[in-house]
Amino acid sequence: MLTLKIEKYKVDTTNGTLQYNISGNGKPNIVLIIGGSGPIEGWMKILPAISESSSVFSYNRFGVAGSDKPKVRHFTRSINNRGI
Repeated sequence: MLTLKIEKYKVDTTNGTLQYNISGNGKPNIVLIIGGSGPIEGWMKILPAISESSSVFSYNRFGVAGSDKPKVRHFTRSINNRGI
């Protein structure tokens, strides 16, 4: 089994700081979007293998691990509050 150290980076956005990882250096470019509320480390079983031949971007959603808690609770709530 391949091992891969996840190097985490941060970027400031209008909604707060978002933590992300970029692994590998190839094509295609792959974006991993976790379906629940898990952190980047949830991809560790597949990240080493797909990073061998691709560039892989993964991130912690707002409120998860090193990303800030979201400033806006939910976009859909904002829409519903406007009566849309």
